[in-house]
Amino acid sequence: MLSAPFRQAWPVLVWLLSALPLIWMLFLKRWRMAGIYILVMFLSHIERIPALEPLSLHLPWPILLFLTILQLCTPGIAVGILILQTTSISEYINGLSRMRIPAGITLATSVIFRFFPTIRAENIGIKRALRMRRLTGLKALHHPLKFFNYRLTPLLLSTSGIGDELSMASLCRGLSTERKRTSYESDNLRFYDWIIIVLSGLLILLWLVTLLVAPRK
Repeated sequence: MLSAPFRQAWPVLVWLLSALPLIWMLFLKRWRMAGIYILVMFLSHIERIPALEPLSLHLPWPILLFLTILQLCTPGIAVGILILQTTSISEYINGLSRMRIPAGITLATSVIFRFFPTIRAENIGIKRALRMRRLTGLKALHHPLKFFNYRLTPLLLSTSGIGDELSMASLCRGLSTERKRTSYESDNLRFYDWIIIVLSGLLILLWLVTLLVAPRK
């Protein structure tokens, strides 16, 4: 979807790919996430809406550039967030081990995989502490330096220690051992999984063919 020749050659397919994250959110009943996704995609396509064309003509070019980047990257970011939220660490490690991925890559990526949710939990705790001290809303706007100090400094300090703690937790669970690991997870591919794999392969092949056939300027 980031490729200009592919977007120009297959505009309908690009719209279908943009709708896939929304369909996934609706199936998972993530109503709030689906609403945010619809709002972001609506704002990113504001220049293509005829009723809002006079408004888009008065927007400065940095905002239009940001909306274009948002339009291209939002579907991929949404899929990444859904994968993080719906895949457990045990499923992730078991899947990579079944694919014969080296243990070093599995260990490093598993730490990164758990890093973002942990940072989110830390941020929620800091936000609650600020709410107890009434440093939210209009008061935060009146004291922006104090707000950023109390919000960012604890988050940065906790971030530096979370990576080490996750690495030690992974080592304690034996992720660095060279012996074959067992798992309770069942990762056998089903019929729908094979359909998704085949369609994804065809999509990648179509993208490569489009790049080769696209006229060079």
